[in-house]
Formats: sequence, C-alpha cells, structure tokens
Amino acid sequence: MLINKIEIYWREFQKEYPTYQQVAVPPYYYFCDNKKDADECAELVRRGIKQATTHSLSGLQINEEKLPTIGDLAIVTDWDGAPKAVIKTIKWSL
Repeated sequence: MLINKIEIYWREFQKEYPTYQQVAVPPYYYFCDNKKDADECAELVRRGIKQATTHSLSGLQINEEKLPTIGDLAIVTDWDGAPKAVIKTIKWSL
C-alpha cells in the first residue's frame, strides 16, 4: 500500500513538472532515526526551510549504496512513509 502512495505522489509531481515524465519513481526515504525528528525534518523540507542534507559515507558503504550524484532525485517521506517532497541533488562533495 505504501508504494501506491509513492507512485501516486510521483505521478502528481510529473503532471506538475512534465520534464520528469519519462523518469522512473525515485528512491524514497525519511530522515532521522525516530518519528518526531523524521516528521519534523520532512515538514521542514516540504516548506523549503531545510534545503541541505548529507549522507554518511560509512553508512553508504555499509549498506552498499552508491554515492550521490548531481541530478539524483528522491522522495522524502515522514516516519510512516507518507510522501512529503521531491528533492534533487544539485551539489555534492566528499
């Protein structure tokens, strides 16, 4: 059921931003390790107040995830998985 919410949210985003019509649903995740902080961060992102974030290099390595690249998209959710915002990597450094 969560994926349906994400897919619906992505389709609505694509309607508003047609240049992304051919882009597959990006990864989705929440920030932080608890509900209070995850929900607060998602709301700050949604409101445009939080505009920068970073991944832990060791976390990426442990989880065998790729390093971010400019142009990457992601959907930020709240703790319960409700989509709140689409974000795009515009700058990255190690």
